[in-house]
Amino acid sequence: MPGSARTTYSLYVFDRILVWPDAWKSNLPHAEAEDDEVAAWIYSCYFPRSFGGQSTCDNSAPGHQWVDAMWDVRQKYGQEYADSLMCYALKMWRDLPTKYADNFDRFFRYKLVTGETVKDNSADRYREVNEVLQHHGIDTAQP
Repeated sequence: MPGSARTTYSLYVFDRILVWPDAWKSNLPHAEAEDDEVAAWIYSCYFPRSFGGQSTCDNSAPGHQWVDAMWDVRQKYGQEYADSLMCYALKMWRDLPTKYADNFDRFFRYKLVTGETVKDNSADRYREVNEVLQHHGIDTAQP
């Protein structure tokens, strides 16, 4: 039960950060608003899992493959790296112009790169993280 309470609270927090501000933007493209909603799910599932050590969301949750992929990044590079990567991406979310709104994987990867440049600006790490993401069927190709 503690896991579901953390997830419920996380859903509230990340909706408030990522989704609610969009409600006031009449000119926001529908695809971008949907991307922010999926991202809120990813954050809401990832952080309770990182905190509690076990998944609190099932595979029907939007963006579940991202949560699994970030868990693998966490296993490979450590909790501090993966949590910080997600945190820095979230912190810079609104400051970074939206790209690839028509492809969620590319959209979220573009946002995640912000966190990556803060944590470790090496080409090797970028390539290795992309390999983990691709292993989970995530499209990281940049057109």
